Amino acid sequence: MDLFESNNIPFQNIIGFGSDGCNTMFGANNSVVSRLKLNLPGIIVLFWPVIVKI
Repeated sequence: MDLFESNNIPFQNIIGFGSDGCNTMFGANNSVVSRLKLNLPGIIVLFWPVIVKI
């Protein structure tokens, strides 16, 4: 949240967030999504799996 504030980006301008499903981004405790939802309860959150072909 400090990044948004330091760059003068109002929280009202953030309507959505999308990322892969790693715990850092989508974990239940202390993740990016959990912090965003605390400050922006109406945020749209999208998850898409990363598919790697070997």
